[in-house]
Amino acid sequence: MLIPYGAVVAIQLSRSFRKAINRSRARRVVRPSASDQILTKEAEAQANALQTAPRGLLRVAVPVSFGLQHVAPAVSSYMARYPEVNFDIAVSDRFVNLIEEGFDLAIRVGPLGDSNLIARQLVSAERSNVCASPAYLERAGRPQTPADLSSHSCLIYAEMFSPDTWQFEAPDGRSETVRVAGRFTCTNAGFVREMALAGHGILRGPSFWLSADIATGRLVTLLEPWRSPRELPVHALYPHRSLLSTKVRTLVDFLVEWHLRAYLKRLP
Repeated sequence: MLIPYGAVVAIQLSRSFRKAINRSRARRVVRPSASDQILTKEAEAQANALQTAPRGLLRVAVPVSFGLQHVAPAVSSYMARYPEVNFDIAVSDRFVNLIEEGFDLAIRVGPLGDSNLIARQLVSAERSNVCASPAYLERAGRPQTPADLSSHSCLIYAEMFSPDTWQFEAPDGRSETVRVAGRFTCTNAGFVREMALAGHGILRGPSFWLSADIATGRLVTLLEPWRSPRELPVHALYPHRSLLSTKVRTLVDFLVEWHLRAYLKRLP
C-alpha cells in the first residue's frame, strides 16, 4: 500500500521528535543538580587536600612560656618533616583576634570563653603550683595554709584567671579562696618567674612553666596537698572553615599526637 508523501513526512517528524524528547530526558537524568555539583567539588577538594603535602605560610599565636618550652621544639620538628611550610609566629600572652589579625592558629592555655572558633584540646596540663625560692622562704617563713598567703608578698601574673584571687581545694573537698597582694604585678610570665627566683615573693603557675625550677631546687613547692581546683587545658584554636587547610590540620595533628603529649608526659 502506498503511503502519501505527507504522511511519510509526518511519521519522520514524529520519530525525530520522540528521539529528541528521549535525548532531553536522558540529559535531565544524568545532569547533576547545583547542590550535587557543590558537594562533588568539595569532595574533590578534600581528596586533593588529603593527598597534597602541606605548604605555604602558617601564622600562629602562642603564649610566651608554653610557647618557648613546648611549642618551639614541636615546630622545629614539624619544619624538618614538612620543608615547604613557613612560619610567622607571634609570641605573646595577649589573646589575639585570629580573624581580624589574620592568624591561622592560636595556642591557648586555660579555660576557654565563648567563641566562634574551633577548639581542639591538645593536652590537659597539671594544675597550678604555688612556689617560692629557698631564699625567700628563709627570710619570710613558709606558709602552712592558704590563709597564710595574706601575710606574704605574692607575685601577681596579671594574665592568669583571677590573678589576685587564688583558690585552693583540700583532699577532703574543702575549698578556700584567698585574696593575695604584693609589690610586683606583671603581664609576662617569664618576668614573674625571674622575680620569684630572685627571692621577691611567692608565685603561682602551671607545672609546665615551673617544673624545671622545681626539679633543680631553685623553687620550692608550697601548700601541699592543697591544690588548685582549676585544670589548665591547652587548646589549638582556628577559625571555622568548610575545608581546613592541610598545613593547619597537619600541624594540629602533629602537636597532639607527637610532641606536646610527649613533652608533658615527662613533667612531674
